[in-house]
Amino acid sequence: MKGLSRQRVAARRILALLDQERQVLLSGNYAAARSLEHHLSRETGVLAASLAADDPAMAALLERIAELARRNCALAEAAQRGLQTGARLHEELRRKRSELATYTGTGRRLDHGVRSGSEDRRA
Repeated sequence: MKGLSRQRVAARRILALLDQERQVLLSGNYAAARSLEHHLSRETGVLAASLAADDPAMAALLERIAELARRNCALAEAAQRGLQTGARLHEELRRKRSELATYTGTGRRLDHGVRSGSEDRRA
């Protein structure tokens, strides 16, 4: 019976760590998320080492853990996609700011480079 108690404690710790990981991911603190990986890995190892396959309550707890882990993984992947999209859009905006084209009265295109800087230039 002591083994089952240890398993439940480990499973509850994992549940708490997964909730903590979710909050960290939502806040954008990816350094803290990396440090939680170590704790999650350790607790998962403890649980796996002492797992009793014939305990239905434990099976339900493990399914909940897997569900939360999948949720956090999807959240981390979405955050990564968002960061990549933001970086791409930022680069496009930076590139477009450096391009300026005007047209002459005859329709000829004139390309002008724009200096970087935030001050307004007025004629």
